[in-house]
Amino acid sequence: MRQRRPLRPPSCLHAQAVRRFAIAAAAAVAAAATSALPAGGAFFSFLPSTRHSVAEVKGCREASTAGEAADVLADPEVLVCFLHRGDEGAELHRQWCAHLSEVPTFDIYSRTLGADVGPGLADLLPLDLQEGGPSAHLGQLTLQEAQSLATAFREAAAADRCSHHAHADAALRVRIACIDHVQCSRLHWDDVPLRAVSILAGAGTEVLPESRADRGGLARLEALPLDSQGAMTSEEWNRNFVADGNGSPDEAMIQFPNGWAALMKGSSWGACDAENSNSQASPGALHRSPKRATKRVLLQVDFADFVEN
Repeated sequence: MRQRRPLRPPSCLHAQAVRRFAIAAAAAVAAAATSALPAGGAFFSFLPSTRHSVAEVKGCREASTAGEAADVLADPEVLVCFLHRGDEGAELHRQWCAHLSEVPTFDIYSRTLGADVGPGLADLLPLDLQEGGPSAHLGQLTLQEAQSLATAFREAAAADRCSHHAHADAALRVRIACIDHVQCSRLHWDDVPLRAVSILAGAGTEVLPESRADRGGLARLEALPLDSQGAMTSEEWNRNFVADGNGSPDEAMIQFPNGWAALMKGSSWGACDAENSNSQASPGALHRSPKRATKRVLLQVDFADFVEN
């Protein structure tokens, strides 16, 4: 049976973004430009300036296919798998950057039981992105990417052999959003088995590497009264999760690059029934939204049962 964690500060209880966080969230860092992605491997921005190969980042790995991602995620030490989206992902990023200023903000999602996610989302897109609109081609590319990411999510989730949700007919919720506000500004992990996020344009979500994480932060925060938790600044909150909290949390973060998807384990990954004592639940990938409220576009895929009422 899944166990939900009690800590849920009021600052991160905003609409569709947060349904079942292990700890709710609110803070983040300056939006940096996307990093270059050389052929030899993925390179991610360590804020504010330096770059490191993902191979140097504890708890993070990269993959080129969904099957490879499943193998990577089978390793309990891996909390985030960065999945390369190929030329299609790079082209979609270029298209969105060219049209970003023209497209209104929106936040849509659809539940799907079958293999095709398009019908549930196509009519929810802004009119400019629908068939016959001036940006219909961009809308079609985005729906194709949503379909591709949902398919990859299902395949990668099969690595969680302990989860009854990781089967072919489990309902998914696919979200497409163009937002200009900060979603979740405190470091948190999600109370889901797995979440797929792809940033199509704008600043990427930020992850705290395990080498810099202090997992005792939750216990320290839970010991505080709720009003004290709510009164904390984002900086104060985030310091509780960063080892050697004397430094700025910003310096420890890595940022998702455009053209890639991130498959992030949540705290329900590996959560088995009581009779199965050989598996251990994941601690969940610590992450947050970028700090600046700039416009960005994202795709998100979840198991529907974990994010819907």
